[in-house]
Amino acid sequence: MAKAYRKEDFDYIMSKVAKVDQRFKEYLEDVGYEKWSRCHSLVNRSRMMTSNIAECIYGCLVEARKLSILGFLEEVRILFAAWNCKSNEIASYTNTTLGRRFKEILTLNEVKALQMTVKPAGSYLYCVYDSRRRYIIDIKRDTCNCDW
Repeated sequence: MAKAYRKEDFDYIMSKVAKVDQRFKEYLEDVGYEKWSRCHSLVNRSRMMTSNIAECIYGCLVEARKLSILGFLEEVRILFAAWNCKSNEIASYTNTTLGRRFKEILTLNEVKALQMTVKPAGSYLYCVYDSRRRYIIDIKRDTCNCDW
């Protein structure tokens, strides 16, 4: 129950605890849910680094450090692209519900995207119109003239 990300899940587990021993539930309430429960935490833990990612990256790039700076940066790009691809593949098979906060962020971005118009300008070029601004996006070169 401490690891529940959604309050609905937390409440469901706490109701089971109350059925087993009401005294234990009361004790946990007295301690304060915000001290031990993820979904009641006052700190935004989703942006905290929970593992030592720097050490992981360092270990993966031991051989690449012997290359020139451009070669090294290309290895870093390839490594991150591979990780991103793997994460996207794993995420595509995930069908859990989002928490309320993330659902709100997606809804806000969806509303913003609906106000934009995308028109192709070539095989890899697209113009995105947002209010009175126009952005040119080149997918092949992975460039955009915006400041996102």
